[in-house]
Amino acid sequence: MKSKQKFKVLTYNIQVAMASKGVRHYLMHSWHHLLPHPHREANLEQIAELIRPYDIVGLQELDAGSFRSDYVNQTDHLAKLSNFNHSQHQTTRNFGPLAQHSKALLSRLPILSYHHYSLPARLRGRGVTTFTLGSLGQEIFVVNAHLSLGRRAQMEQLSFIADLIASHSNVIVMGDLNLTPNTLAHSPLSNLHSALKNIPTYPSWKPTKQIDYILVSSSLRVVSSGVIPSDFSDHLPVFAELELV
Repeated sequence: MKSKQKFKVLTYNIQVAMASKGVRHYLMHSWHHLLPHPHREANLEQIAELIRPYDIVGLQELDAGSFRSDYVNQTDHLAKLSNFNHSQHQTTRNFGPLAQHSKALLSRLPILSYHHYSLPARLRGRGVTTFTLGSLGQEIFVVNAHLSLGRRAQMEQLSFIADLIASHSNVIVMGDLNLTPNTLAHSPLSNLHSALKNIPTYPSWKPTKQIDYILVSSSLRVVSSGVIPSDFSDHLPVFAELELV
């Protein structure tokens, strides 16, 4: 990647391709988390259309191929539908044939290396993956994370991520962090800049708080950023156009 080259990134918690149009819809269709349903494929196709224009896409709450997803690995399926040549997923909660809770990264830049980690927490099942993406001598270190709900666990997890990124120059941390901008500003990742300035991302039908983020190091300039209105999940996707400086 040449200096000054721009690229587009997006993070999206897709809720296992379960569309949510309101509280009533969210509650009545909660069984979609556990069982296959006929609209999941159509929703995946709409998500694929949404993410196709981006170069780096971090996804949370996918299924890696179990009964509830009709044994479809949603990472591979979305990569194929959106024409991404490079993809990798991490299964964080493995319930065998019933459910395979995962998160993933899709990239148009080559994935030079990646590492999966379990995040520190009292209850296991939260994970983070680091990726080294590169082209033409420039490398970007990307972290895709899905944090716990508890504040103490979140601080431990952010400290863990801070250690992972400490030796890297061009850094992007993205994902569902489950915390507010104010909490993030007083966290171990306070040295990173949020591409999105306190714009609500959850719940998708009437957003009241930001819990989804794209965080970048000072070597990356945010050209533009925002959220995309959609009802394909209970979260809104966050996007940013970035430039190496």
